[in-house]
Formats: sequence, structure tokens, C-alpha cells
Amino acid sequence: MNFKLRKNIISIILALVIVAGFSVPCIAAEDTEKSFDKVLLEDTLKYIKQAVPKPSYGVVSGEWSVFDRALSGAIDDEWYSIYLDSILGILKENNGILHERKCTEYSRVVMALTPLGIDANHFNGLSVVAHLLDKDEKGDYVANWQGRNGTAYALIALDCGGYFDNKDGQDARANFIDTLVFSQRENGSWSISDTIDYSDIDVTGIIVQALAPYYMDEQKLLNTGAKATSAELKAAVDKALVFFKENSQNHYGSVEAATQVVIALCALGRDPSNDNVVGNALESVYAYYLGDGQWTHLLKDSGAASAGEVNQMAVEQAAYALLAYSAYKQEKDLFDLGTRVQWHSTVSKENVRDVGSVQDKPELSISFAVLIPLVLILVYLVIRFKKKNERK
Repeated sequence: MNFKLRKNIISIILALVIVAGFSVPCIAAEDTEKSFDKVLLEDTLKYIKQAVPKPSYGVVSGEWSVFDRALSGAIDDEWYSIYLDSILGILKENNGILHERKCTEYSRVVMALTPLGIDANHFNGLSVVAHLLDKDEKGDYVANWQGRNGTAYALIALDCGGYFDNKDGQDARANFIDTLVFSQRENGSWSISDTIDYSDIDVTGIIVQALAPYYMDEQKLLNTGAKATSAELKAAVDKALVFFKENSQNHYGSVEAATQVVIALCALGRDPSNDNVVGNALESVYAYYLGDGQWTHLLKDSGAASAGEVNQMAVEQAAYALLAYSAYKQEKDLFDLGTRVQWHSTVSKENVRDVGSVQDKPELSISFAVLIPLVLILVYLVIRFKKKNERK
């Protein structure tokens, strides 16, 4: 091999080394600089996929699992199709009815479908959302029958996709907002219903989440025509924050309670790791982490029989809270995270792939996209110069 050939090959190799030098360390840097919450979120999402190979309609291993993975940006058409087949089959079998009275059944499904890019108001010819506006024989909204959680989740579900942005939808929103604002307890909390004398941290967190968009945007509240004024709504939410602060002992008592506080703070654009009223609610969530993406419902020292054991609902709600925190740090609305995932029913199974988050290892893809063409160029030039040298 003559000097000229060796010179050209060495130049190309050096170019490859330089490119690799710039690209590969970027990957390492990203891995070493991942925040604790991001690592926990990734591990928790991996565990959900492992623990729920076949998601189906239901409170556990169903909508919340789909909701979490969809909001994370996970591309997994085959996995989602299992859930969609499940819920569609139940809807068709029961003429679009999931439950006669419990509206949270519909709210969960709406919140699972929406991050997938599916219009829950037109899902295979059925409207899951419309049931959130159902009324009973007295003209009362059925969503209120279940309790404050039913009302709050109906409001969250309507708003997660901007559903029924018309008079019917705004009337329902107004009713839900008034029902929540005017049912707050003296200590700033909410109970699940007026008949239960109990200050429920979980329910209070969910209600604050539901009211958050109207706390942040007075015009949005005015558009509904609600009787509650902006000052009344803000006072209710601010009072709830003080309640969270005064009841944070023992990490709020359960991971579900702690996660709802974190999600509520994020919905208000407040830092759950260092809120000037509530304090570090995120730390309370971390207290329930067992490792390897697993979470427990109750702490070991609580004395309960299942304390310290992995709990699937705890896993799914922890992922929800970590996703809310991720959205907060990116200054995004929670449901904006899911706009990257679109359901493609035409994708064949052999072409389906699960790449986890859409943001997973982008530098790696770019590096190979650059390196492969350069390698091909190197091979081509080696052959070309070799033949040229042979002719001489």
C-alpha cells in the first residue's frame, strides 16, 4: 500500500474517531447526569411493562398503566392494542355502558385514551366522554353521585382533551367546580362525601388537580359560568395547601396520598420538592420506593400486614406523580407529554417495537447515523485506491 493510500485511510479513520469522540461521550454524560426522579421514572415504567404484559379494563393493571406509559411517550402499539381490544370489547358488549352510576369508570378510560392521541368522544363510533355529562331522573349530574372523587375526575377527564367545549360541556364544568369549591371542609380538606366525617388527603389532592386549570386561568373559570368566583376558588385551593402542610407527617400515610399531593402541586406550577407552603412532598413519595421500579402502598413501620410489599396501584400512582414532576420541570401541561404518541392501528405486529420513552438514547441514534455512512465511504475509498494502485 503506497504512502498516498495510507494517508487517505488514516485521515478518514481520524475523522471517524473525532465524530465518535464527540458523540459517544454525550451518551455517557446523559446517563451520568440523569436526575434521581428520572431514573426512578424509567425503572418504574419498565416495571409496569413487565408486571402488566396484557393491560385490560380495570382500576389496577389497566387504565393507569396505559395512562403512565402513554404519557411517557412509550411506543408500543402491540401492547396498547391489547388494552384497546379489551375496552372496546366491553363497550360493545354493554352498548357503550361501563357502569350505570360510577363515572370514574369513564374518566379513567378517557384519561387512558387521550394521551394515545385517540379522541375518546369518537372511539370506534362510541363516546366515552358523553357519559360524564349524564344526568339522573332529578336532573343532577351522575358524576356527583359517586362522591367528590367522581366529580373531580369527571372535570379532569373533560379538560384533559378539551372535550365538549360547548354549552353542555361548560354547564357540566360549572356544576363540578361549584360542587367542589362549596363542599370544602373547614380545615381546608375534602372528604369523599358529606356523609363521611374524614379529611381525605387523596381526595383533596385530586380535587386541587381538577381546580388547578381554573386557579391558573381566571378567564377559563369565567367561561364556564360557574357561581364560584375566582377569589373563592383560589382561597379554597390555598387553604388546601395549608392542609397538606399540616398533614405531611408519616409521609402522608400512604404513597397514593403523597402522589396526589405532588401531582396537585405540579398542576399548580409549584415545585413539589421545595414548595414554600407544603415543603418537600416529593421526598414523601420517594419514601415508598422499594427499588427496581417497585413501590409499596404503606411503609414498613406502619404495622399493616401488606406494609413494605410491592403494590401495583402504588407503582402506577408513583409513575403518575413522577410524570407530573417531569412535566413541571419542562414547564408543560401534564397532558402535553402524551402528544408524541399517536395510535397507528395499521402498524403490523412484525414492525412493532418498544423503545420506551421517545427521548431514550437520541444521541446514540445520531452517532450511528453519522458513523455508518463514514464507514461505507472508508470501505469504498480503500477499494478504489487499491484498484488504482494495482493498475499502476
